[in-house]
Amino acid sequence: MTPAATSLVQRDGVAGAAGKPYTITFNADGTVVFASVFDDPSGNIYRACGGTWHLEHDTTGDSTVRKANAIKMELGVGNGTHIRYLNFVGGGPRLRLWNYHGDPDSEEYIEYERE
Repeated sequence: MTPAATSLVQRDGVAGAAGKPYTITFNADGTVVFASVFDDPSGNIYRACGGTWHLEHDTTGDSTVRKANAIKMELGVGNGTHIRYLNFVGGGPRLRLWNYHGDPDSEEYIEYERE
């Protein structure tokens, strides 16, 4: 997670995150290890879980729900699956993954950048 995004989630409080890293590891076999923040209506929650990922490119449907270029993660949480999307920009060593934090009109983002 970028320092700006880390400051943002810490500003808003994160349950269970004290001293833990905010990372996402995408493996070539389609698995993912997620150790970061879920922005939840009840507040930010730190989760460490695994699951699968794949790239999505959707050019159909309503543009307000379409994920034209995104990474879709299906993460095992408790007895269920939690679906998260991350948009991306750039490539190579400057790949940046992002999603809105709260209201999209606030222009605040949770961002991850490749180390």
